[in-house]
Formats: sequence, structure tokens, C-alpha cells
Amino acid sequence: MALIFLVIISLGLLIGAIVIGANNTSVVVLDYFWGTQSFTLAVLLALTFVLGVVLASLVWGMFSIQLKMRMSSLERKIKSFNKPPVN
Repeated sequence: MALIFLVIISLGLLIGAIVIGANNTSVVVLDYFWGTQSFTLAVLLALTFVLGVVLASLVWGMFSIQLKMRMSSLERKIKSFNKPPVN
């Protein structure tokens, strides 16, 4: 239930951001070492948002995989401790 609530709130915020960003037609010029590029502010904000979500997902995924590997290692240790002694 909480997950559905969070998804609805997230979608509402995303739609609100799109509506506000669509009204802003300012042009921003980015200067790179190798050239320049001009974007509208809405597109630039959307690109940085998507890049942030992708990077955060990668970091979360790495920590999640590391935690699962550590958990499986500890579960194997627990199983080895719970074996009956061999006489």
C-alpha cells in the first residue's frame, strides 16, 4: 500500500515538474572543453534529473549486490556451525 502511495506521489511530482519545465523556454549555452551546446532549460533539467536517477540506481545496485553477497557468505557460515559434530 505504501509503495503505491509513493509511486502516485512520485508521478504527481514528475508531472508537475514537466508542466513547470515546459513553460520555461529559456536557452542555456553549455561551454565544454571541446565545444559548446545550447539546450532549453527544461531539457537540461530533465537530462540532469535522469542522469542523477541513473547514477543513484547504479550506486544502490552495487551496495545491494555487495550486501547480498555478504549475506550469503554469512548464511553459509551459519549452516556450517549448525552441522552436527562428526564422531
